[in-house]
Amino acid sequence: MTSGPRCLFLVSFPALLLLLCIDCGRESPVPEPLIVCSQSGSGATPNASRFGLFAPEMYQGYDACVDSLARAFGVRPGYYLWFQAIGDPFPTSVVVSNTLRSAATVISLSLSDTGADSLRNDTLLREITLGLWDSVLDVFADSAAATGVTIYLRFGYEMNGTWFPWGGKASWFIAAWNHAHALFALRGATNVRWLFAPGIVWDGLTVAADILPYYPGDSVVDGIGLDGYNYGDNYDQWHHWESFGSVFATSLQGIKNLGKPLWITEIGCPTDPRRPAWLGDLFTFMDENPCIEACLYFNAHKSGEPDFRLQSDTASLDRTRAWLAR
Repeated sequence: MTSGPRCLFLVSFPALLLLLCIDCGRESPVPEPLIVCSQSGSGATPNASRFGLFAPEMYQGYDACVDSLARAFGVRPGYYLWFQAIGDPFPTSVVVSNTLRSAATVISLSLSDTGADSLRNDTLLREITLGLWDSVLDVFADSAAATGVTIYLRFGYEMNGTWFPWGGKASWFIAAWNHAHALFALRGATNVRWLFAPGIVWDGLTVAADILPYYPGDSVVDGIGLDGYNYGDNYDQWHHWESFGSVFATSLQGIKNLGKPLWITEIGCPTDPRRPAWLGDLFTFMDENPCIEACLYFNAHKSGEPDFRLQSDTASLDRTRAWLAR
């Protein structure tokens, strides 16, 4: 019969419960920083110069809207995001207004025709590839070249999803992209920077299977952006509150080695008491990753969607203004 201490039997039952539950009230560990750059630390570029905005009020009166946003946020951002369909006129007045405000224009080009039915739009990528939209793209390219300033083009953004008619068609998307890119080069629109802007992956999706098959190639891509949102708990049964890292980490880590400038081309977080802290995580990420050229915030409250507007609660607006002022 061996001898030795019998410590377990000397512990009282309440004390044993305390030992078993020693971690019950302990806070979760602080997550590791999300680093996608080879270098760390804040860059010398002012934060406002790396920040951009979209607001639907831009379509009701552009100058009044962007000036109102500048007053609300205390600074003029470095970028403004503009959405339009492929058949819409080139937004020359928007580009001129932004240039006068020392801001760049990012055009999100929808590869659908507002005057066509869903059956026609389902085949629009094929039509672009076959040259049926060349006359429209020629005018767009010529108008872009005539501005003489750098313009960023999100050609067929979120192409890896299924919510747009051009989505989920990898081979046709790449063919349409390359055709349009070649046409712009022929028209001398070398001031246009082409941004590949897929949506982030979620659940069981992966960058390898659900983003990279849509990538048109290094020679025709000038930057890579990601669109991602925290929809909160009250949007629908499939969404819940997610941290900034939960939304973006997998996708950012998956694209960081492609060797292109990185962007966050759309981001939003709904009004909520947790939002100021969520924004703090976003701004910390931007500070720690100076390779992220720009972060474009979707400052809107669309019907049926969460209220993403930063000025919809004072704490979120104050948090944003403080970061932009640095």
